Amino acid sequence: MPIPTLAYGDSITADTTEGYAYDWCGARTSPELDCIPRGVNGERTAPGVARYLADLEADLVDAEYVVFAWGANDIRSPSAWDPAGAMLDPLESAVVATLDAGMTPVLWVPTPQYLTIGAPEDPYELANDRIEFELRPALEEMSNDYGIPIADQFGAIEAFGAEADMLYRDHVHFNGAGSEVLAATVLPESSLALGIAIGFTLLAYVFNAIARGTRKGAAYSRGPERTLATWELEQFAERLGAERSP
Repeated sequence: MPIPTLAYGDSITADTTEGYAYDWCGARTSPELDCIPRGVNGERTAPGVARYLADLEADLVDAEYVVFAWGANDIRSPSAWDPAGAMLDPLESAVVATLDAGMTPVLWVPTPQYLTIGAPEDPYELANDRIEFELRPALEEMSNDYGIPIADQFGAIEAFGAEADMLYRDHVHFNGAGSEVLAATVLPESSLALGIAIGFTLLAYVFNAIARGTRKGAAYSRGPERTLATWELEQFAERLGAERSP
């Protein structure tokens, strides 16, 4: 039976009706994950938590899991960086309220940004360092303190190494394959169904890539010349083999 899940966050979690081609929470996720997206474009953690707590007070939150997928807009703030006041304190209040309501909160380590070849450079040269060296350790500590799940999306995307840019459709948002990776990281116990879903997603991209040839533009080349189809076939074979191994 699908796991009822609500996901609060920013444009990475916004419903497809908000103008984004893919979202990890919704139609492109596994049958194991019945996820309703409640993301708002451009939202930061503190106002997002306030919105969530208002929904909770109004009895509009009914799920087994509630994912708190903010952070992408906080870390890119040009103002004084205050992770405790801007993110961690509000998140902790949301965690406590969710546990008190008998549901399980899921923390979210924000995804890397400005990895895509040809995208604008990180204007502050700090976004990913803020995630890796400040937010992730603090969120892991909160996860341990409250005994709640954490989705390390930073690590999940970084694991793709030099090819991580192929999961993005711009310098922040994800394509279908990237969205499936995010979904798989939220509920890893659904890895078999999600692995199959990712495989079929990548396979569909392979056919599209074959149809259009090599990746567009010299700005997208990375090391030896490779086609998108070649990379996606390799990824598909690797994932499928891992799912079938005992």
